[in-house]
Amino acid sequence: MPSTILSLLIGFAAGAAAGLFYFSALWASVRGLTAECSLRKLVLGAALRLGAVLGALWLALAAGVGGPTALAAVPGFVIARMLVTRWVRPAATEG
Repeated sequence: MPSTILSLLIGFAAGAAAGLFYFSALWASVRGLTAECSLRKLVLGAALRLGAVLGALWLALAAGVGGPTALAAVPGFVIARMLVTRWVRPAATEG
């Protein structure tokens, strides 16, 4: 039982780490849209983001991580999205 809970927590943490990486890199790409940035860089950045997250998932599954642990990564990924969204949201201007 404790090892199951530990494996679920590790899956959650791995999903959160992947999500933080993915959405932080996405925000960097969005900021690049406002600056002079070539389309090639944007497409390469999107491919690298997606490749990194899918590669991490593939490595985890190839290492024998079970289904419940892999599914525990999903809420971590979603919560990371919410955290990054709140982190990069511009402050509301009062006036």
